[in-house]
Amino acid sequence: MNTSAFASVAVLAGSLALGLTLFAQQDKTPATPAVDPNKVVMVVGDSQMTAGQFDGFVEALPKEVQQMARGPAKRKVAEDLLKLKLLAAEARKKGLDKTDRFKQQMDLMRDNALAGALIADLQTSLVTDKDIQAYYDSHKAEFQRATTRHILISTSGEKALTDEQAKAKADALKKRLDGGEDFAAVAKAESQDPGSKDDGGALQPFGPGQMVPEFEQMAFSQEINAISAPVKTRYGYHIIQTQKRDVAPLAEVKDEIADLLRPQKLETLVDQLRKQVNLTLDDAFFGPPAPPAAPEKPAR
Repeated sequence: MNTSAFASVAVLAGSLALGLTLFAQQDKTPATPAVDPNKVVMVVGDSQMTAGQFDGFVEALPKEVQQMARGPAKRKVAEDLLKLKLLAAEARKKGLDKTDRFKQQMDLMRDNALAGALIADLQTSLVTDKDIQAYYDSHKAEFQRATTRHILISTSGEKALTDEQAKAKADALKKRLDGGEDFAAVAKAESQDPGSKDDGGALQPFGPGQMVPEFEQMAFSQEINAISAPVKTRYGYHIIQTQKRDVAPLAEVKDEIADLLRPQKLETLVDQLRKQVNLTLDDAFFGPPAPPAAPEKPAR
């Protein structure tokens, strides 16, 4: 497959990704065995494509569709590539590859591909373990987490209680808990949170910003093992017991810190590159520079 055609094929990757996702729901053809990468597997006129070149194309597709493109959807990919090559050949016959517009598009695609290649090359080196450790050490409040269990009396849904009824029931349950009844047993019997009631009201550990504010404030402020008075949120009334508070270990948050720092490091690299060349942007034409964006926090 010649270079020009292969570059054109890359344009198809986005539409292929959607097509293969849909195709995956209806085709269960088994994957074909590996073949000699030098074997010619597609011929369209004077253009050829080898098995190795096909694998290289598939490697550029989104991760979630690569398996389909190598297995059950391989034929569909080949048919789409064939159509693309036929249309590209016809465009060349018409001289469309000689137009200024086409050349400008190709220059932009080439720059985009090169920038993407650089970013991919920097993925493992842009953020170091030292960077991650430094961020973790200076932002430990962001990685605090609470382990809780709760009982929810809901005020939403078809069979929901009124606010007054829900509050009265929550108060009654709080009295039972204060009297010594087992929290997990009461949660299984009375809680209206389907995601936690069968586990005795237990929730997965969570960090700042992951729960509604009223729930979070209570979980992070009350004493360990204390049982709260009913806390009202938009879901209803919660009785909350905070069982543990700690800081997530670095090993658990290392990847999310790296994901957070990587764009910042890339911007730093771009700023360094700016200083090495003569750059001009006409503010009268493009408008004034945008104010700097506030730094993001890790998604928890």
